[in-house]
Amino acid sequence: MVIDTNNLLICTDGFGAYITDLKTIKPLPKSEFLSVQDAKIYNDKLVLATNKGVWQYKKDPSNMYAIQRIFTRKDGLSSNLINSIALKDSTLFVGSDTGINTLNLHTKRLNSLLALYIAGVNFQNKTIQNNSTTYYKKNNSLQVQVASIDYSDTNDLVYVHEYGAGSNELKEFSNVDLSANTWYHIYITRNTATKFWSNSR
Repeated sequence: MVIDTNNLLICTDGFGAYITDLKTIKPLPKSEFLSVQDAKIYNDKLVLATNKGVWQYKKDPSNMYAIQRIFTRKDGLSSNLINSIALKDSTLFVGSDTGINTLNLHTKRLNSLLALYIAGVNFQNKTIQNNSTTYYKKNNSLQVQVASIDYSDTNDLVYVHEYGAGSNELKEFSNVDLSANTWYHIYITRNTATKFWSNSR
């Protein structure tokens, strides 16, 4: 594949991708062991269809390509085994072994999870130890003791504090005051009044 007037892209099946000016040849960073089935140029970006998702590279000031992002099933692809790609504006049409997907190359990945730190777990009133085996039982009880929750990324977060049946209150996360040794039923979400997306936690 022709990248520009001076360079070609060579794609291999299991040995990565390389850029050559027919005098020297250099591997694309971190592409070792990739099977590259297809490639497209988008402005200053190079996009690869691989056996490990869609790999996006960006040209740096020295005219070399650096890995910018890897799109996988975590970003909505139906499979990481990509056979072909087609580009229209900023939309990438992705052909995988399980169907056709679309990706917006400008989409940013958002951290949608809170970090939970578990202090202990009891099942059927017995503490579950590391490397232990526990079997399912009917009418079981499971208790999880949370040591702490990382709320460092709480911009526009709201949560529902359920006091009892039919008694709920929507609260902002900017002023959280949860009491110790108290049961809470909490549903956490982005504030859809200011965001275009929401996520339960």
